[in-house]
This record gives sequence, C-alpha cells and structure tokens, in this order.
Amino acid sequence: MGASGSGKSSVIFAGLIPNLRLENDWYIVSFRPGKNPIQSLAAAFISSSKTELDESERLFEIRSLVQKLEQGNVSLLDVAQKILHDQAKKSHFLIVIDQFEELYTFGHDLESQYTFLDVLLSLISQPKHEIVDEEHMLVKSMLKCNEAPTHLVLTMRTDFLAQAITYRPFADIIQDNNLILGPMTAEELKRVIITPAQRQGITIETHLVSRLLDNVGQEPGNLPLLQFALDLLWKRQTNRTLTHVAYEAIGGIDGAH
Repeated sequence: MGASGSGKSSVIFAGLIPNLRLENDWYIVSFRPGKNPIQSLAAAFISSSKTELDESERLFEIRSLVQKLEQGNVSLLDVAQKILHDQAKKSHFLIVIDQFEELYTFGHDLESQYTFLDVLLSLISQPKHEIVDEEHMLVKSMLKCNEAPTHLVLTMRTDFLAQAITYRPFADIIQDNNLILGPMTAEELKRVIITPAQRQGITIETHLVSRLLDNVGQEPGNLPLLQFALDLLWKRQTNRTLTHVAYEAIGGIDGAH
C-alpha cells in the first residue's frame, strides 16, 4: 500500500515478479478489478492457462468460471491447484491484483465487493504469513514461502484502506500482511532507472539520470511522470542508448504527459 504515485506497481512488476521468475517455478497471473472484478479474475486465469482456445471458446470458459466462483461451486484455490497440476514445472501460484482500489472506485455495491473478497479469501490456505517491513524483504519472503503453494499480492492506495477493512475477514488478512511504501529516496529512484537499463544492455548518457531526478523533484505524485518519460526515452533510444537529445525532444519531465 502507498499513496498515489508512490511506486506500488513498480515494486511488483519491476521488482517482485522479475525476481520470482528467475526461480522458474512460479505461475503468475495479474489483473486489475475493473468494472467486473470476478470476470476480470476469470479472464486472467483462462487467458493464461488455456492459450489454445479461440475467442468464442475463451469467452465461454470465462463465463463458466465466473458462474462457478460466484455460486461457490469451485474455490479459487481449486482452480489454482488444477493449473499447478497441469503445469508440471511450476510449484507456486501467485495472483497479483494491481490497483485494488478499483473495487471501490467503480461503484460496486457491498454484496458484489464481499462476493469478490470471499472468492479471493478462498485462495488463502493459511491465514498467517510472514510479515515484511522492508521493500527488498518482499521478494525474500515470497521465495521462502515453500509451505504454501498459493499466494496473493495486492497493490492499493492507502486512502482506500478504511473501505477495505469494513469487511472483517479481509481486514484480518490485511492487518497481518501489509507493506506500506513511503516516498522513494533519490538513491532508490536512481536504482529504479539504472538497473532495468543495465539488465537490457542499455546505456544511459552521462548526467541524464541526475537531470531526470532534478526535474522530477520530491513530490510523490511526480513518479508517474518519471515513468512515462522513461517509457518515451526507451522508445527513442539511439544505438541502445538513452540520450539527452531524446529527453529534450520529448519536452523533459514537463512534456511527458
């Protein structure tokens, strides 16, 4: 959890998931709740596990899974374990729900919210997991959870916590398993820029990182602008190099929106 623009999604998609995939035994599904959370969940499961289906078959399977989950004929844990059984080389299942606050921002009634939460809670076979309080410990904690094959990670804005904990079964899970992200330090931001580039064999021109950080400032809400600017720079790379010329061409941080 964290404030808007605090880097929650980046921690998961640029940190946790790439590290888990190095283990090569994690089956990972990610989605956002959107307008129909259970349908979004079912679509993510079916699309990732049954890639051979044509569009009409895929839609049929999604509708069927939605119905089974809503009626309680099958649990999410059952579905996850079936997928793991079919994926012989995978021994851990991770569901990532990004921007979980969409469960509350799309105007879903309480019954719909609680139904979705019950579906998620059916995944968790053990009510208590290791509590982590440092960003880098999240990966370490996940890798140590060999006793539990299924895992659930959510990203959510802290200003929606009050709504999330109105449902007691979900509140009990949150209070024992949460990581609050504060504003990133300059050194952390520098690492976020440099490390992914190094992994891809991309060079960054001298002083460009410092220029980016000076321009982005210390406001947490500026982090999405930095992310967007980096995406534009990536698309404008020259000879696998991020350049000052490209940065000026996109209008700097102020132009990246």
